[in-house]
Amino acid sequence: MYAIAGLRGGSEEGEQWHRDGMLGRRQNVFDDLHAAAEHLISAGITSPSRLAVWGGRGDCRGGRPQRAVYEHPHMFRVRSRRPAVRR
Repeated sequence: MYAIAGLRGGSEEGEQWHRDGMLGRRQNVFDDLHAAAEHLISAGITSPSRLAVWGGRGDCRGGRPQRAVYEHPHMFRVRSRRPAVRR
């Protein structure tokens, strides 16, 4: 199964959604990711032993998955990131 979390900071939901994921409100982005993981676990869709988190381009070089695992190591089995593309 593959799930995509709608994290604050993008422009998909409007300007306020975008601003709520920026600068001093960056923690909202990580809280959204943790809430998505908690939902998948509590709904019985997956378990921490089967949950991976992945990030990449536009993601501080994989910083979101790294921080997610750092803040809640019990929730994720593995983290991964897309390799940087050099031009």
